[in-house]
Amino acid sequence: MSAIVNAGANELRSAELKQHTIDGITDPDERLLARCRDWLDHEDHHLVTRDAAAYPALLNDIYAA
Repeated sequence: MSAIVNAGANELRSAELKQHTIDGITDPDERLLARCRDWLDHEDHHLVTRDAAAYPALLNDIYAA
């Protein structure tokens, strides 16, 4: 992961990453990141990936649609 963070924009472009992804890595929006951290600090707020055991069946159906 640190190799990605330390890579320059040209290296990231050669890895065929989209420009918004490159921008997010090379010049992250610190205010947005702080807001996301604040949101995740709430007890009832969390992120669940599609493959997680906690992923609700309804969301799984929506993902498949």
